Amino acid sequence: MEKTLSLITILLCIMQAAFSQAPELKNIMPNSYQKLTRLSEAEERAFMEREAAIKAVSAIDNYHIRQKPLSELHYQVFAETDCGLQFYRLLVSESPLEAAYTAEYKSKTITADENLSENTVFQIVFIKTKTNALQKIGLFPYADKWATQGKTEGVTFNDLMIKTLNKSEIGFFVTEVSVGFVVDRSKLDENKVKIDYYTCKNQIAAYNRTWFSKYHIDESITDASKDSIDIQASDCLFDAKCPLKYSIQNAFDGNPETSYVENTEDDLMKVDVWLGQVVDKMGIINGYAQSNELYNANNRIKQIENYFELEDNKLSYQFISCRGTNISFTSFYKGNKYNDTCIAEINYFFDKKWFFGDIDE
Repeated sequence: MEKTLSLITILLCIMQAAFSQAPELKNIMPNSYQKLTRLSEAEERAFMEREAAIKAVSAIDNYHIRQKPLSELHYQVFAETDCGLQFYRLLVSESPLEAAYTAEYKSKTITADENLSENTVFQIVFIKTKTNALQKIGLFPYADKWATQGKTEGVTFNDLMIKTLNKSEIGFFVTEVSVGFVVDRSKLDENKVKIDYYTCKNQIAAYNRTWFSKYHIDESITDASKDSIDIQASDCLFDAKCPLKYSIQNAFDGNPETSYVENTEDDLMKVDVWLGQVVDKMGIINGYAQSNELYNANNRIKQIENYFELEDNKLSYQFISCRGTNISFTSFYKGNKYNDTCIAEINYFFDKKWFFGDIDE
């Protein structure tokens, strides 16, 4: 079974590389870029002339965006089809979008002008209705800077992952990853600013969580039509170029090639899923299951809350009889290269179906 999975993984990698339509978005939308196709320049101009797009951009609560007319903003539009529904992602910024696609977030010394510049990208997601109208789903800021009353500042990264769950249901994951840093503003007079990110295990400390909502494809899908399920997790590993690469949504995206990777002092993790339901069982794909090499290089979960032990060297689903959905992983199998503990997939079964999408048992 594991050899078959490895062959399938290799074939999927080849197919994804061949058909990837928006590779420039890989760093800011690691779970979605392979499904996106950018509109032509003429199609983008026509899109931006539509009333729904004009209204959505004008409603962005950002000083720098509001100071510029639409014609002076930088924008790109991408199309995506999920569960037979057509979505559009409009990316808007007052700065060139390519700067966000290639940005690197790490401790460094930069110029004051670079530090104080505004590079937030606003992602506005629309769905095309049955009458071909554009209906706004939500607004998601990426690389949005924040500051506390003390010396701490930081950056928050958001993205929407759209996932087909089965033939009739679709799910939305809104993921947030946030990192904090201290800025040495005493160097402003020298036109230099030092940024020091907070770390754990000599790696940038990144808070992460995701909100999940599901819809029947015949329902009205809006940003306020359904309550979200809050999924919280221990801090994740942070990639300086791809901030959402290892965050918690990877454990629910249905793709065993991506993994949630912790960054905690004890290399253990907790995942809290607030379903409000008693479940029958849980399905888990352990470790970094993209390949046998990555699986063995990283830590894998061994024990769940002192009552169930997962098998090692198994890159397919393992099933656990359980009642609750908030889980603590209390021990691990040691990786031969890295100290990071990984989990590829989590799903819960109740009411005769898998909550986060169909899986093979």
